[in-house]
Amino acid sequence: MDDKYDLEKSKNQSYWESYPVIVTNTIKPIQILSNEQLLKKVQNDIDTNKYKLTYKINDPEMKSEKLCDFINQNYIDGTESKFKFLYTPDIIEYYIGNSLIICFYSMETTKYKSKMIGLIVGKKTKLFVNKKELNSIEVNFLSLNLKVRGKNLTPLMISILTKETILTYSIGIAHYTISSPIKSSHYGLKYYSHRPINIQNLFKTEFIGDDFDKINYYQLIYNKFQNYLPEQKIIYLNKKNISNISDDFIKLIYNNVNLYSKFKYKIYEYRTLEEIKKLFDSESFHHFIFIDNKSNKSNKSNKSNKSNKSNKSNKSNKSNKSNKSNQPDQPDQPDQPDQPDQPDQPDQPDQPDQHIINYICVNKLNITNIKNNLSYSNGYIYMGFYSNNLDKIIEKLSQFVYLNKIFDVITWSDLFQIENSCCKAIQGTGFLKYYLSNTKICSISNDSNGIVTL
Repeated sequence: MDDKYDLEKSKNQSYWESYPVIVTNTIKPIQILSNEQLLKKVQNDIDTNKYKLTYKINDPEMKSEKLCDFINQNYIDGTESKFKFLYTPDIIEYYIGNSLIICFYSMETTKYKSKMIGLIVGKKTKLFVNKKELNSIEVNFLSLNLKVRGKNLTPLMISILTKETILTYSIGIAHYTISSPIKSSHYGLKYYSHRPINIQNLFKTEFIGDDFDKINYYQLIYNKFQNYLPEQKIIYLNKKNISNISDDFIKLIYNNVNLYSKFKYKIYEYRTLEEIKKLFDSESFHHFIFIDNKSNKSNKSNKSNKSNKSNKSNKSNKSNKSNKSNQPDQPDQPDQPDQPDQPDQPDQPDQPDQHIINYICVNKLNITNIKNNLSYSNGYIYMGFYSNNLDKIIEKLSQFVYLNKIFDVITWSDLFQIENSCCKAIQGTGFLKYYLSNTKICSISNDSNGIVTL
């Protein structure tokens, strides 16, 4: 592939062909156009577009609830699937921190002048590509009112975002994923795998498109679990079942997530401490922490010993006080029976420095069948760090999710290189192509691509 990019030639090409995305053998990524050159190009695209849009950036009146409603009604997912994502304000609130949120309004007709017709979000991120740090914008939640589609407004919206990104952040590189083909080179392609859990609901919503009389057959397959990692225990954390998480524990997760990504992947997004904190403050993110059973029992034993010593000490103190008293003897009060040790809360580690063997953060998202309006809950693996084989981790996680009725299905992209047969996973038909615009970048295999987008 030719590594040169001709700015003049690009004027006669389609929008996506003209955008500089070059997949090459270059190990280190290289920005193709300078910020000044790119700004000149997108300004020309904006000026020469026959359609005009007005827009507002980070409008304080556009709260996460309003944004969420617009996204759920108008999100462009690039597929013609009968299923539709249902985002929550909670997810949107997590994502839009440190982002440019651009709301678009039409200038073409009075009918739409005061009505929001489009939305695009550019989230400021720090990427590492083959150990080189890149400041980038992740483009997401591109949404356009159904009534104005077909006017080729998407390129205009992206050009405006690119312009504002350069002016606001001095960043000329954008990262995005698309599930439909475009005339541009991609550096990665990921497919999805699914582990069915709640078979009955997956049949009702037609996620499993088989005859209903086969439900029992599917349950025998997918609700029977291998006893992998019996020496480990899963601790489940979600905002709904915990009151607080210590700062030390958050730092532990933060450090390990970034260290794991650094040594495992050729491309990954650096996660800030604030981002990790927000994950634990959101009901949409569920955390599964694998610890050693022996360590947990040892902690219980220590607690029990401390409790017994404390009870004995209290009794001794009561006895000493009674002997020293000058008041007339009172009838002996019967000793209060020892209180049983309070059981450990199963929802969080006893100590933040407890050794964590595996950690998985899962984003819960409801997905609706447009035809019958029934939904299933999808648990999408978002990030983590792992010491064991992931097929065994997924199988143990699936059993835990099934017993505790957390998700209907677990989904992950094939960056994990899991043997689907080991954890009874179904290979999905959905895929995402990965792009890094205005960059020369080498092709990256899925097991080395640590980028996971919401």
